[in-house]
Amino acid sequence: MFPRRMSVDNAGKERIEIPSIIKHFNDSSTSPLTLDQIRMIIKKEIFLKGPTTLAFPVTEEFLHYESGVFHVYPEESFEKRIIYWHVVRIIGWGEDKKGHFWTAINSFGSQWGDNGVFHIDTSLLEKFGLEFETGLL
Repeated sequence: MFPRRMSVDNAGKERIEIPSIIKHFNDSSTSPLTLDQIRMIIKKEIFLKGPTTLAFPVTEEFLHYESGVFHVYPEESFEKRIIYWHVVRIIGWGEDKKGHFWTAINSFGSQWGDNGVFHIDTSLLEKFGLEFETGLL
């Protein structure tokens, strides 16, 4: 999670930096957080404060998701198949036989996925710089 700059005037000239939770903890820690620690912080934020966002790379097969936990398949040449980066709202989490997943709401509408909701395994995607936007307020 990285800090973001946000416009605070209509012209977009005055910008402020909004630190993220993960950057805050990494700056105050003796060593960088582990993946499990980052996931636990995000889970706590969702539980206490509500949804957060996730930016991730999308391949063609994601567009055809219908149900279950989305796992990138095939994993080979994943980085060559990325068509764009997408942002969704994370509302929960879970575990399946392959591991951890986030539950999220997509902006594609209720006709996509499971009434607009989906589950995504991020174990492969985390190597590609996922961005979790849980801002410190």
